[in-house]
Amino acid sequence: MPRVEYDTQALAKGYQAVALELGCNVWEFLFGIDTAKSYQAFVVYRDLGVKRTFDKLAIAVDKFNESFIKQIKYWSAKSSWVARASAYDGYLEKMAREQLEKLEISSHIDKLQRYRKESEILGWSNLDVSQKCLDIAKKILENYENNPDLLENMRSQDLRNIVAAGNACGEQSLRNLNEALDVARLLETLDNTITVNSEEITDITLTDINYG
Repeated sequence: MPRVEYDTQALAKGYQAVALELGCNVWEFLFGIDTAKSYQAFVVYRDLGVKRTFDKLAIAVDKFNESFIKQIKYWSAKSSWVARASAYDGYLEKMAREQLEKLEISSHIDKLQRYRKESEILGWSNLDVSQKCLDIAKKILENYENNPDLLENMRSQDLRNIVAAGNACGEQSLRNLNEALDVARLLETLDNTITVNSEEITDITLTDINYG
């Protein structure tokens, strides 16, 4: 990093205005707000996490003495270390939260996909049972039509029960298939609003945030 010094005009504008002009984040190097040496120390301080202190910084760089602590305090006051480090903490927390939200949505999509598949399988299975019941009822009717003598012993309740079972299975199959279709539409909507894959998930997690 080239040698740079504090700039009076930049300090007067403030770190936020300078960061906006440079098009960078407030926790990055800000010309006029940081010097080469102060920024090197700030990076260590920033990366210590939310429990950072000046003493921990001095220990981290192996310069734990009164003179260096005084220098740190001067740099911090001049370059707004506390506020900029706090902004960095907020950034890390936001990134971690967004990643967890993506993982939760991805998990929800997986569950919906499994539910849709099971509903579809169950729907077709019930439809098959319904068809078999109706086929049996049809054969019974044909049998009585071809053998009029059997009408005396015909139990209409049995026939009605078979037909009712067939209709019930048919209705259930339609419900299952409709549910599968509804879930498929929901999944399509989710896919259109957010795409979750391994390449999109960053390496930042809540456990990566250094709390000192």
